[in-house]
Amino acid sequence: MQIIIIGCRSLDCVGGIESYMLDLCSCLAERGHEIILYAGAAEDSIKTINGFTVKNIKVTSNKYLNKLLIGLKSTKRAMKEYPNADIYHFNANVAGFFSFIPILKHKNVVFQGHGFEWKRAKWNPLVRFCNKILDNFVLSINKNILMCSQEQVDYVNSHFKNKNVMFAPGGVHYPPKL
Repeated sequence: MQIIIIGCRSLDCVGGIESYMLDLCSCLAERGHEIILYAGAAEDSIKTINGFTVKNIKVTSNKYLNKLLIGLKSTKRAMKEYPNADIYHFNANVAGFFSFIPILKHKNVVFQGHGFEWKRAKWNPLVRFCNKILDNFVLSINKNILMCSQEQVDYVNSHFKNKNVMFAPGGVHYPPKL
C-alpha cells in the first residue's frame, strides 16, 4: 500500500510529533508499505530513513507560516507526484486544512489530530478561536480520524457524527525497545 504522509516538520528537528512520525513511518515501512513523508525543511531534499522516503520541501522558518506552507506545498506536490496513492494521511490541523483537496478528488484520506490547540492556555484568545474554527472544519470534512488521546476521541465522537475515529497513542515504539 502506498501511503503519503503530509504535514510534518523536518525529522532533523527534535520534537514529539517528529519522533511520533519517525516511529509511525518506520513501523509502516517495516510492514511492507511504501511510505512517502513530506516534511518542511530549510532546503529541498530527498532521503531514505528506515525504509521510507522523506521528501523535504523548502518552507519559511516563520512560525506562523511554516506549517501552513508545509501543508499547502506538500499537498500540491503529493497530488501531482502520487495521484493514485492508496492513502493521503494528514498530520495535525493546519496541514489537515488542505485535506479537502484529495477529498474533492475522492481519494482515501486519514486525518491525525495531535491535540486541541484551542484548549491550550499558551495561546491568546484570538489564536485559540482560530484554532477552534480550523479544528471544526478539518474534523467536519474528514471521515477517517486518528486522535492521540481517548479524551479527543470522545470529543470527536460527541461533536461530529458518522466519523471513523480511532485512538492512536504516541510514545509507542514498534517493536518494543527493551
